[in-house]
Amino acid sequence: PANVEVRYETTALPQPITLAATFSTTLAEQYGQILGRESRATRNDLLLAPMVNIARLPHWGRNVTSFGEEPLVIARLAAAEIGGIQSTGVMAQAKHFIANNQSLNQGGGIAGADGFDFIVDERTLHEIYLPGFESAMRANVASIMAAYNRTNGFWNAENESTLTGLLREELHWKGFVVSDWDANRSTPSIK
Repeated sequence: PANVEVRYETTALPQPITLAATFSTTLAEQYGQILGRESRATRNDLLLAPMVNIARLPHWGRNVTSFGEEPLVIARLAAAEIGGIQSTGVMAQAKHFIANNQSLNQGGGIAGADGFDFIVDERTLHEIYLPGFESAMRANVASIMAAYNRTNGFWNAENESTLTGLLREELHWKGFVVSDWDANRSTPSIK
């Protein structure tokens, strides 16, 4: 989320957690514009950003690529960054849907997230985990990435309750969903 991940050299921006510390939607939009321009310059049409996961575990290695632990801050900065990215003609992708905030490989990113099943009640899901994604949807984010982990017993990339029930039916989102790399567990999940 802090740079364009391609085979070309691109600007290494400060990690998103530092952007969150500014509380500035203006800076978040400018940050997104830089990401979008660099993405466009490297012929990349879909940017894997922003990451709108909640920082719930202080030592999780992915906290630096998030906007922190406050749902309102995450929601506001995500929308501004998405606006900046997509103003350049590049599609933004909010990630990792949903309840993805821990992995077995704490220092090295998302590897090992599939080892967790987060049990989340409806109120917590709506008040803590969804605001960043809801804000991304209101900002017309092009895509959402489904996470490796399970939520309430179901793999996120195959979770009909969240992907169809929550995203499509409750929130009326029309964009496209992709799985995180290797997060699909079966062929039927493609539907």
